[in-house]
This record gives sequence, structure tokens and C-alpha cells, in this order.
Amino acid sequence: MSASKKTKSKQSTPKNLKNRIPKILGLSFILLASFLFVAFISYLFTWQADQDKVLRFSWGLLFEENVTAENFLGRFGAIVSNMFFYWGIGLASFVIVYLFAWAGAHLLKDKKPKIKHVLHIATGNDAKKYDFLYSAKSQYDGGKGLTRSRG
Repeated sequence: MSASKKTKSKQSTPKNLKNRIPKILGLSFILLASFLFVAFISYLFTWQADQDKVLRFSWGLLFEENVTAENFLGRFGAIVSNMFFYWGIGLASFVIVYLFAWAGAHLLKDKKPKIKHVLHIATGNDAKKYDFLYSAKSQYDGGKGLTRSRG
């Protein structure tokens, strides 16, 4: 009888591990999204005070005690948000926050986020919505088409 209990516990361990990994990953994504959201919101209000300090980025900047950042999350928040806003994609960085939060929520709910859905959310539209712009004859523009035909 003790052998059957050992067999059951060994068999249930991989199943529990399969359930835990998406939950841990989902929680990590949500925490990362929360960190980025707070850092980005803070950057919108404190970028002028912090930019001269974090513009010359080096990893040593994180450990310098004489450098103080006005960002709510300190030097690390100022560095990360400056990378996204100044060197990266600007205000569109909030889309990254949304994608991390969305993927984390789906992983916590045991739903696998599909790359098709992630791309749909990242672009914010369907290709079908703007198909009329590129078709030669469209019902939306009186059949003229907005693109030039090569004929």
C-alpha cells in the first residue's frame, strides 16, 4: 500500500509542476507590467529632473549613492523608463505594459495566449478593417480604389 502512495505522489508532481509554471510566469508578467506602469507614469512627471542623470547610462549608475532620481521607483525605474521612452518607442511603451498584463492574466486563468491574439492587440486593429485602403476597387470609396493601379 505504501508503494502505491509513493507512485501516486511521484505521478502527481509533474502535473503540479505543469500547473505551477504558467501561474508563476503569469504572476511574473503581471508584476513586471505593474513595475513598468508605475515607472512609466512617474517618468511622465519626472523626466526633466531625471534625464540628465540617466542619459549617460552605465550599470554603475544603479549603485552610485550620490545620484538620486525623482522617479517613484528610484534610479532603476528612471533608467528603465528612459530607455523605453527616450531610446525606445516613446508613449507607445504603454502597449508593452498592456501586453505583459494581458499575457499574465491569461496565464493565471489557464488560458494559453496565442500569438495571433497578441499581434492583434499589439497592432490594435484587424487587417480587414483597413483592407479597403489597398484594394483596387472598394465599396468604401465608390469603386475607385485609393491605390494606383498599374494598368
